Amino acid sequence: MIRPLPLNDMPEKLLFWGGGDQARVLKPIVESLGSKVTAVIDDTKGLVSPFPDIDLFEGVDGFLAWASGRELGKYGFVIAIGNPYGHVRCKLHDYLENQGLRAVSFADHSANVDESAIIGSGVQIMRNVIVNVDAVVGRQCIVNTGAIVEHDDILEEGVEIGPGARLCGRVSVGRNTWICSGATVIPSVNIGANSIVAAGAVVIKGVESGVVVGGVPAAKIKDNVRSEGE
Repeated sequence: MIRPLPLNDMPEKLLFWGGGDQARVLKPIVESLGSKVTAVIDDTKGLVSPFPDIDLFEGVDGFLAWASGRELGKYGFVIAIGNPYGHVRCKLHDYLENQGLRAVSFADHSANVDESAIIGSGVQIMRNVIVNVDAVVGRQCIVNTGAIVEHDDILEEGVEIGPGARLCGRVSVGRNTWICSGATVIPSVNIGANSIVAAGAVVIKGVESGVVVGGVPAAKIKDNVRSEGE
């Protein structure tokens, strides 16, 4: 069940978990909505902060050092990690909520999100996105630049929709699946969990869980061997 969360109800201070390209894309969006990124956490050893004026802390130990003595209820968090790591976003989401930080869901000013759409917690909606009537976007989903999530589409948690991808109405996408850049899914198709739809693919029939599909029309290429525990 999706727990709806108001879009763009932004706290003054934000923590980013993830210091790569996703963070660089997200920072100007959240700042335009009135929040300030105050720290970055990343699990990559030796990574340098992508922002010269913001400190980066390494992993859980670094987070705990940053958190010590702070009133964490005043901070929101954003998991700035793209797919195929939807399962990681959801795991970190639970951890940070348990620590007392608040998940935020946001959409760039240029996005068009219908007011009937149901938006879960921790959702990121980028520039020039359309989320149409009665769509459902689950927890820790990412809808990238220029993507279209049409009427009555359902995205389960951890899904990422790539730039320019199009879901053409009454499409369902299982948890942690990645619809890559420029892919098209025709209406009323079901796509399973933990799968990948390759860039530019055209999906005209259902996709099982745990596979990679590609081509026009899309067909199975291989199993998606990544497990949720990785």
